[in-house]
Amino acid sequence: MLSLLALLLPACAPSEPELLLTGWNYEWETLSHRISYLRIGLKDDSSLELGLVGGDWSTGSTFTDVPYYRVRYQRVVGAGVQVVRGTATLQVGPEPDGSTTLVLDGMDLPPNATLVAVIDGFSIDTDVPQSDEYPPDYDAAFGYASNGFGLSLGDPERDGSDVRIPVAATIRWGPQDREDMNAAIPYAVTAVTVDVALIAFSGELEVLPVAGSRPYEFQERPFTDQPPMEIPAQFEGGAREGFVAWRSFDLQLNLEGVDAGQGDYLRAFGAEVVPTTTQAAEWAGLVTATLSTSSLSEFTDPTPAFTGELVRISAADVLAEHWAVSGHHPTGLAITGPTLTE
Repeated sequence: MLSLLALLLPACAPSEPELLLTGWNYEWETLSHRISYLRIGLKDDSSLELGLVGGDWSTGSTFTDVPYYRVRYQRVVGAGVQVVRGTATLQVGPEPDGSTTLVLDGMDLPPNATLVAVIDGFSIDTDVPQSDEYPPDYDAAFGYASNGFGLSLGDPERDGSDVRIPVAATIRWGPQDREDMNAAIPYAVTAVTVDVALIAFSGELEVLPVAGSRPYEFQERPFTDQPPMEIPAQFEGGAREGFVAWRSFDLQLNLEGVDAGQGDYLRAFGAEVVPTTTQAAEWAGLVTATLSTSSLSEFTDPTPAFTGELVRISAADVLAEHWAVSGHHPTGLAITGPTLTE
């Protein structure tokens, strides 16, 4: 289902439109699961490249479940706004943090342009070759219980005709009720990709850190009420014309006390931003961050938290339209057709 959320500004300058990710959310229909594979991707023709696997309890091997998705993106048109795209690939593990540098060709970018890199999609995949120390009795393709995950991009730096962009990922696996999984986690290696959009423009760049948390009440189980975190986001100053995008996000389950050091099975997760106000020298929106374990089996008492960084690109004569696409697909990889139709 496709819905037009907001038409922010009238078109003022012809240019090729660019599609940029502004949010994503996944939720399992029935149970919470491990994370085996997660993919959020947005193609040039507005097709979505999606994927979610939660181990053998999601694929039909032991049990079948259905992932429901929502993806938000914007179509941006503006004079002097150029976008160069690329994908960073890195491995994370056994330590939870990993990093790399993505090098993009900046030959055609104006030498005096302001540069910013934003997240335009990503994937997390546990079904990759493991070290000799990895236990042979657990299949890495089944994935692991999680304590949250995040991605971040650093400031682009010109290096001759190249542009170098720092890319970092944090993948927090944690033990739970499966002894074979628990034994594998200390040796687990996870593949991560990050789709990056390098934006070059003439205008102002504003950076807005966002953070929030949501303590839950756990008097009754199962299926405890675990609503999303809602965090106001507001930019002030700069031109009216502009658009926002993600430079980083981090979803944290924040397990403490007797749960400290553990992971849990996830029912829903996502990070989205929706504009609510656009007027002279002001942009306001609502960040919705989701990290839920609500299910038939709940092993921990999470206090989810979210941190992230939004950037606002203020450039003259910009049109930004925001769209939301939702639906469901069988467990695994799914590619939609074009979702944006005139």
